[in-house]
Amino acid sequence: MPGKTAILIVSYNATENLKACLESLRWTEGREEYKVFLGDNSSSNVISAMVTNEYPWVAFSMNEVNLGFAKGMNRLCAQAVTEYAPDYILLVNPDMRIDSQSIELMKKSLDNGEKIAAVGPKLLDDENNIEDSVITPPKFHLLFMKFMIHGLTGSERISLNYDPTSWSRAQAISGACMLIRRVAIDDAGFFNERFFMYFEDVEFCWRLRKKGWEIYYDPNAIAHHSRGKSSEEKEDVRRWRAEQTYISLITYFSATGQKMDLWLTRLMILGILRARILLNKDADWSRTVIDKIKSM
Repeated sequence: MPGKTAILIVSYNATENLKACLESLRWTEGREEYKVFLGDNSSSNVISAMVTNEYPWVAFSMNEVNLGFAKGMNRLCAQAVTEYAPDYILLVNPDMRIDSQSIELMKKSLDNGEKIAAVGPKLLDDENNIEDSVITPPKFHLLFMKFMIHGLTGSERISLNYDPTSWSRAQAISGACMLIRRVAIDDAGFFNERFFMYFEDVEFCWRLRKKGWEIYYDPNAIAHHSRGKSSEEKEDVRRWRAEQTYISLITYFSATGQKMDLWLTRLMILGILRARILLNKDADWSRTVIDKIKSM
């Protein structure tokens, strides 16, 4: 497994989780075959001071505005290619922790075939519950059923549609932790900057597959995911995530040329938002999102 690996992290208001993430990567310090690149989207002096004082081995940059995930990652990737010329690119969310053994296992998976472009590990939460590492690309009928179930029951439970114990080929894997062969990025391009957050990883995997590359899931490699539970309880955060999900779904179907799914999904989302207005539930927010969708 020769070659260099650039580890890319885009952070936003994630001080404690980011600290745990960087601690899990401290073993890369002083190793020529690994380099960590961190781009902070929150322009936080706290983050800047922490990284500068405690993690001087990290190549740190601060963005003047919140670029979002796709644009932030693209900027970091360009920096890594220019300054470090890596053979592998590892994406790591700031709320992830991963060790050297898991990264080496992912590199071995990549080396199982010259057309394997990307590998994702098993994702575990703080209670060691399995999170969705393998992603089924969205289709209207699947979205409709998901929204109906959530509307009727309030459930957001994840039902895995793959065997989490088996090394397997996938249509898409989570960008929360993904190891990518650099030449595959050179061939297919990196993230589509029409996305601010969500589904940019699925669209990237779609382009890789269109170019003839393969994507795999490796259950032997493990990354641990720590979610910020306190922030998830905030209503404005839930609304923001819903807005980004709606916009990114429409962007995904538009970018992949799925016209019928695009039309039906757009119609469904506008219907959901208009129903919320009629029920006087987040009416002002719903009107704002409707205007954004209509302008797309």
